[in-house]
Amino acid sequence: MIRPVPALLALALTAAPALAADQPLNNAAIANLVSGKQFMLNGGIATFGKDRSYNFAGLFGGEWRATNRSLCIAFATGEKRCDRVVKNGKSIYLIDASGQRNLLK
Repeated sequence: MIRPVPALLALALTAAPALAADQPLNNAAIANLVSGKQFMLNGGIATFGKDRSYNFAGLFGGEWRATNRSLCIAFATGEKRCDRVVKNGKSIYLIDASGQRNLLK
């Protein structure tokens, strides 16, 4: 026998917030987020120039670009890296190739 769900319980179940899940940002959103700004990342300040220049803590320079829902850096040394960019709730994270999450702040 199926019992009806009380109206108050049904309302509570539908009104409960879902657990936040990662939502990938598109390339335009990533570029708008970082262009011309500085962020504290891994103990240093990362600077993303409007001209696509990149600098980390005055030690590592290069160029940045948003592609494939990722923030990619081509360092002056020739090395490259791309981190996925996702929004989870109100926070934005960079996720590197090993899966490590860094809060973009």
